[in-house]
Amino acid sequence: MLVVTMPLGGISGGTQSILSYNYGAKHIRRVRQAQRRIIGLCVGYAAILQLLAWVAGPAFVRLFTADAEVAREAVRAIRVCTLMLLPLGVQYEIVDGFTAMGLVRYCRCRSGASSSILLRYSSARRSSARRPPSSPSRSPTCLGRS
Repeated sequence: MLVVTMPLGGISGGTQSILSYNYGAKHIRRVRQAQRRIIGLCVGYAAILQLLAWVAGPAFVRLFTADAEVAREAVRAIRVCTLMLLPLGVQYEIVDGFTAMGLVRYCRCRSGASSSILLRYSSARRSSARRPPSSPSRSPTCLGRS
């Protein structure tokens, strides 16, 4: 995840001075234009890495296991975990952009609202996609207890 989050933080954090300078000079049109471009950069970078994770995920998993069932579940887990990369690009810009303009009170509610909506969506998808275990001996248990 650091391969994703560190450059996103660099893109959105590195552009804070542009936003704060233009916001302070009351160039609102420039601020909006800059935010659109920054969101585009963040989402574009996140999309490239999400695509890379989905395409190269099976090859990456094969480095660590030869078991077909474990590999299938690992690839599925990679795909599920990377579903949130695109919204993460938007969230980084929202938080860092509003922080740069001194409007932290707005980024908290927008960031929290988007996170809660996305968590609800992902948990609903996760619960609808659950399958029964293939055999009782392979079902996960807590500390080995049934």
